[in-house]
Amino acid sequence: SWAYQILVPYCKVVVVDPKENKWIFKADRKNDRIDSQKLAELYIGGFTKEIFHPIGEMSELRDMIIFYTKIIQNIVRFKNQLKAIFRSKGIPTTSGVYEEKYEEYEKKLQNESIKMRANIVYTTIQRLEKEKVKILKILKKMTKQNAVIKLLDKIPKCPAIRLC
Repeated sequence: SWAYQILVPYCKVVVVDPKENKWIFKADRKNDRIDSQKLAELYIGGFTKEIFHPIGEMSELRDMIIFYTKIIQNIVRFKNQLKAIFRSKGIPTTSGVYEEKYEEYEKKLQNESIKMRANIVYTTIQRLEKEKVKILKILKKMTKQNAVIKLLDKIPKCPAIRLC
């Protein structure tokens, strides 16, 4: 992405997905020289599938959406870790372990080092949840200012499809 943004003002840049080009992707011999030669031959023959790369504010919006998704993935990962800590000690859990019932579950842990680990994971979840809310506010602000999103909002919604 960074190389694309730097090179676009100076020349035509085509970004392709290597998985779409099986001749390169599944080759036995791989190195930059061989791959670039094959890619050039595919491009000349018209056999490449170009990937869209946004520039400017669309790029920023895309990066923020990816960041938001990664925050959510981390929250899920830490929630799984927290449940695993309790389950490893034979303590069955519910979804309340992440919020209001955490202290009840923590009292059931007898080992101090395990309590410390659980507390660190729990506070990390709480912190990430707060950051997720902040990022979501920024995302909403960015989408309201984005011309492409404004254009998409003008498309009438199908009554059979409910969008969030």
